[in-house]
Amino acid sequence: MKNLIGGMVAALVAAWLWVGLKDEHTAYAAWQREPVDGTFPLTDYTNAALTVGNQKREWVVDQPCDLSTIRINSGGAGVGAGNSTIDIMVNGSSIYATNAKPTIPTASTGDWTVLPPDAGKGALKAGDIIEWRVTGIPATSGHTRTALTIETNRT
Repeated sequence: MKNLIGGMVAALVAAWLWVGLKDEHTAYAAWQREPVDGTFPLTDYTNAALTVGNQKREWVVDQPCDLSTIRINSGGAGVGAGNSTIDIMVNGSSIYATNAKPTIPTASTGDWTVLPPDAGKGALKAGDIIEWRVTGIPATSGHTRTALTIETNRT
């Protein structure tokens, strides 16, 4: 019985290590995940109030892919009149020229209103740079505890 339990524990530990490692050298953080069926998430989070300005995060595309889903969520409301607005850019150009950029009203928390990228703006190639930046905040202070996920599908 002792050998059976010891063997089961060893098997569980081995399975846990296999699932938790990208390879034998690189452990995944809790917020990362392995690509599933060609989908890979680009994730960022800030607990500070959003401020207008330069990019908040950049990623370099390593192989051809398409933007599939963009999700933004804020846990804390903005202060003052207006909306918080975020732009997603590829190589310095907005993916939203026709469609409205993602927004959330000042007193709201939770999911932002996010439209798909404009036609032809979702196809990415190796070497492209994806970034997000804040382009507008309510009059006094932007939203807080904001999480952003951009999912890409490998092509």
